[in-house]
Amino acid sequence: MEENIKVCEVSQDQFIRPDVLEGYTPKLSTPCGSLFVNFNHCDNKLREVQITLGKSGSCQNLLFRTISLLISVLLQSNVKREDIVKAIEHQLEGHCGNGKIYSDGIQYNSCVDFVLKMMLEDMANRGEVKIEA
Repeated sequence: MEENIKVCEVSQDQFIRPDVLEGYTPKLSTPCGSLFVNFNHCDNKLREVQITLGKSGSCQNLLFRTISLLISVLLQSNVKREDIVKAIEHQLEGHCGNGKIYSDGIQYNSCVDFVLKMMLEDMANRGEVKIEA
């Protein structure tokens, strides 16, 4: 059986996506439905984020999928990781009005807060960014 797995490549400062990426998907139960965030990596760098919230076809789900596509494009570009984190942290912070969300004893202000903190933690664990205590 042939293997379709390619090594991750960067050509002319652009990430070339292989057929298969490794990843993991944490789940968060929210007042708006289940939130799934898929983090895909290659060469020990976060390369894609895919976010699904609630029912397929809903406005919320479409918005989160669009945000995750934009984040993925940034992660695959030549933009510094710290610049991506700064831009996302300051533009998407806030409370959604549905109350606090808890997962594994950690409090989140919103679904977006969960995604951002998980993304930051992932990149910090890979040594891509530093998190101040």
